[in-house]
Amino acid sequence: MEEVEHLLNELVKSLSSSLALDERVIDIMIQEVEDCVKEVKKLQKLASSSIADEKSKQPVSSKKRKAVENLCKSFAESTPLKIVQDSHKRVQLDLTKFGKAIDDNFSCDTSWIQDATPPNADDIHKAIVRHLTRKGQFEIAEKILEERNKIINGSDESKTTQGEAPEKEEIDQADHFKIMYKVLNALEKHDVAPMCTWLEQHKPDMKNVIRTNDLEFQIHCAKFILLSKNGEFSKAVEYARKEMASFKETKKREIQQLLGGLVLLGSNKEKMENSIQDIFSTLRELFLVKFCKFHAIEKDSHVDVCLRAGESILPRLVKYFNFLVHAEQQGMNSEGFKGWNRLEEIPVDVCLSRDMQYHSVFMCPISREQTTLENPPVLLNCGHVIAQSSTAKIAKPNKLIKCPTCPNIQSVEKVQVLHI
Repeated sequence: MEEVEHLLNELVKSLSSSLALDERVIDIMIQEVEDCVKEVKKLQKLASSSIADEKSKQPVSSKKRKAVENLCKSFAESTPLKIVQDSHKRVQLDLTKFGKAIDDNFSCDTSWIQDATPPNADDIHKAIVRHLTRKGQFEIAEKILEERNKIINGSDESKTTQGEAPEKEEIDQADHFKIMYKVLNALEKHDVAPMCTWLEQHKPDMKNVIRTNDLEFQIHCAKFILLSKNGEFSKAVEYARKEMASFKETKKREIQQLLGGLVLLGSNKEKMENSIQDIFSTLRELFLVKFCKFHAIEKDSHVDVCLRAGESILPRLVKYFNFLVHAEQQGMNSEGFKGWNRLEEIPVDVCLSRDMQYHSVFMCPISREQTTLENPPVLLNCGHVIAQSSTAKIAKPNKLIKCPTCPNIQSVEKVQVLHI
């Protein structure tokens, strides 16, 4: 991928420079044509006068032909024109290299990588609908749901029953995302009112699900900076004293930076705009995380995650497959290739980015074994984690256990099971 990206950048640079050179050469050629036209018109004017033959030994028609011939000769021998031809050759060379890199990196038979289990069409439909809903394409998602139900229930819509209607979960998710995009679109316009309304409506239900302190503080920061932008510095300071007083212990440093920034931002419009963009960008990301966590919906589309994971894994699988094919051609044992896609794990190591690691693995520091559903990790009061089976090994007769990492001692009954 790095090679393809590098060649693509080189191709874009070649095209840009070639286009700029073409424009300059065309301007020069246009100027030469205009000069030739002016000269021809001047000769035409002389030909129409009575003194034309007295001042010129050559016929006027010969001079006009000579002017056009000189223009053609200038174009034929033009150095800039040759430079343009050379630049086009370089663009063609870069284009050829890029096409070859595309063929080498992407043009390969990947049919063997398909899962041995055929995909469920209904699951694919659901994934596509949720992806479109997640991207805000509500009309398209609703249309696909409608067509899908027609296929399931037949062309006659009267056959649709309540049990065969679109899944309630998909409809609920669409409603949630409509609200989410309403808030996000408002934030793009630096309007926090829809977010405040949503927060007030759901705040009582959020107490046992998510913490909203950081989101509320970021909203106050946004309102503060907007007041400062409008030149209402006294109102901004008064607002900070009134609304941010409850955050003086947990957000003391941020409040100091915000108030101190008035000295610099007040006289610099560019820095003020940059600060507003930073605050609203942070607010947007924070709201997105809180919203998805509160409604128990995915922050990223499953289709997006699958595509990004496939882009990362596919090159290594192709190399693995090519190695096994080569080993088979050399008479080596390549039985490991047959039916590999029926295995529970991919036969090669892959490194996915942190945001795609959903199923964390924990190794107990005592037993040196991975935790499982039957033997989950447990949290001690001190914050250290061990496997549940290890608590029985280190427990004393009085049912107290000592943390293997620090001097903390606690009761076995007070350990908390972790779900990771």
